[in-house]
Amino acid sequence: MKDKLIIFIYDKNKDKFLLLSTSKYVDFKSQLRLHIPSIDTDNSRYTKEDVIKKIKDKTGLILVEIFSLNWGSTYKINGEEFKEMNFMGFIDSSKLKSKQNYSEFCWVDIDELVKITGEYDDKALLKKVLTEGINKRVYFDKQERGE
Repeated sequence: MKDKLIIFIYDKNKDKFLLLSTSKYVDFKSQLRLHIPSIDTDNSRYTKEDVIKKIKDKTGLILVEIFSLNWGSTYKINGEEFKEMNFMGFIDSSKLKSKQNYSEFCWVDIDELVKITGEYDDKALLKKVLTEGINKRVYFDKQERGE
């Protein structure tokens, strides 16, 4: 099973979430080339410092704070099993720099993020979890994992 950390990167100054694209010519209203930043891990042992470093290496962003949303999922793609855990990451957007591997990025409000994010079937739940996360609270009392 492969572990993946999904980081919902949020800038309180803008009241927006960051979406990334690997394409220069992306239509930001299309969800096909946009994605939420993620990190593949070798195992479920990681520190906040590891996550901060990997996000910086991958995107050029410096997270000022990160915490677990206590929410994840397991799924299969082409016979391979994945386990995802979701986190909130907070940044100062004035320090955002685009890196080579992400030539484009956009900021979206929570409603737009929920609308164009195709990975989550329960859009109402996603919005509740993120609304709590923005306020640095966890929606679930214990870890929830969708199967």
